[in-house]
Amino acid sequence: NSPHIQLAMELNWILFPAPSSSYLASDFDQELRWVPRRNPAKDQTHIPCLYLPYRLGASKILIYFHGNAEDLGQAYGMMDEIRANLMIHVIGVEYPGYGIYKGSSSEKQILEDAESVFSFLTDQVGWSPSDVILCGRSIGSGP
Repeated sequence: NSPHIQLAMELNWILFPAPSSSYLASDFDQELRWVPRRNPAKDQTHIPCLYLPYRLGASKILIYFHGNAEDLGQAYGMMDEIRANLMIHVIGVEYPGYGIYKGSSSEKQILEDAESVFSFLTDQVGWSPSDVILCGRSIGSGP
């Protein structure tokens, strides 16, 4: 990655710090999924994600990376709109230090988590890589 991209991401974390969590794990009993990290840290082995299936079935799944001034609880409405309008399954990925995900964010950590979620969907759940769509908003477009 270029030094300019790294500097921009670091400035974003300074200018737009993680908000206080807008949700608890119990708020999303049906949607919350704990995706295993490929390189688990001793204090964090899973990534909290919200899975919003399209009830009539879909041939694609979209991995959604929210903006840097929100967490998954605040991004839920946007993910639900994407699911309804595109008629597609959506899985939103939380960032370390946001929502219920302990730790602190870094470019390296977010990219590793993005790869972990993609690998989980393709290697363990069975999605074809060509049926997985990546989508990000604001800083979420980085992964």
